[in-house]
Amino acid sequence: MANRVTTPRVDSRGLDFGNLDTITPEEIQSFRESYRTEDGNPQSGFDYLIDHNPAALKTYRYFATAIQPPYRDPRFSASVFGWLGYYAYLDFDEGVRYSVVPAVRAGYTRAQVEEGMALAFMVGGTRALVTIGRALKEFRWPETAEGAVPWPADWGPDREAFASGLDYSTQDVLPGEVEKVTGWYERTIGWVPSWVRYYAKHNQAALKGWRYRFENALVTLPKQILPLSFIAAGALFEQRELLRENVLLARAFGTALDDALQSIDTTAVYGTERVGFAYQAAGDVLDNW
Repeated sequence: MANRVTTPRVDSRGLDFGNLDTITPEEIQSFRESYRTEDGNPQSGFDYLIDHNPAALKTYRYFATAIQPPYRDPRFSASVFGWLGYYAYLDFDEGVRYSVVPAVRAGYTRAQVEEGMALAFMVGGTRALVTIGRALKEFRWPETAEGAVPWPADWGPDREAFASGLDYSTQDVLPGEVEKVTGWYERTIGWVPSWVRYYAKHNQAALKGWRYRFENALVTLPKQILPLSFIAAGALFEQRELLRENVLLARAFGTALDDALQSIDTTAVYGTERVGFAYQAAGDVLDNW
């Protein structure tokens, strides 16, 4: 397996991991302030643990420091739209804001966040959109944090990377267009997912329609955002082919292994089963990156 790059991690958020018996007022203040400034709002579930089981909070944060990426670097928020789609699908308003604020603080513009919502829509459907609209209705968009770093030099928008050569001026499926789509998958990731093969045989218009969404989702955001967001969504929703397809696509786009692993690792906050599922779906690709 390729060596994993060491990714900087967030700190303890002011908690004393060596003392599970008590939590001091100073720890509570530092912890809550970190969530207000970096994550956009306090987490009510964590407030419950502060009052009733601070040891569970501290052991969780001890674990989370190993999987949670640093703030103020947009690269490490690359899977945000997979999370946004998942949280919104769960009707979790706090989670929506909890996704958006760190991304903006890290350097995403509001326009880029709103552009990326197309990805959240693709994985979470209209239910996700309803939640996003509700959660952000009175939302005060934050400023980019001081010290936010730029995108990596090799990350950038690239609409041509997604182009399959279809003629979208008509909804009719023209001769040879199905082959163009399957050819894109064969050239780009070396595999044609079963959903593509299904539509190619049974509903070619739907295949063309999905590609229209897929190829036009990102305009200003780096192309790497799409597969990394869909990796997270694949693990969170436990969609095997979505996950495998986008691990392959992330690799095809030249994304570092660490970024693909990061998209998987953070899903363990909802149970290590998510990581096990991801490894079953695409472990061979990850092991031979």
